[in-house]
Amino acid sequence: MIESDERQELARLIREEKQLVARDLLASAWNEGIDAGIEPEILADSIVCAAIEELVAHCGQSWSGKLVEKLVTMEDEGRFATIRTLQ
Repeated sequence: MIESDERQELARLIREEKQLVARDLLASAWNEGIDAGIEPEILADSIVCAAIEELVAHCGQSWSGKLVEKLVTMEDEGRFATIRTLQ
């Protein structure tokens, strides 16, 4: 039987792998948009708004609101300034 710590570690690794796959998918979509002549600002606005709309539909407004608050905090802390661009 898998112990609690092992389950948590496995769950963390699975989540990390899913995040990597999601970033790869997003990078591909981003590059397709750039190649189609869509400005980065329009892509970003569309992606963020669509993602929040989907979160509200699937997880509810409360959960998506918490994510938006987290993103604002991350921006205030300058955490996005060190992340590489998707291009």
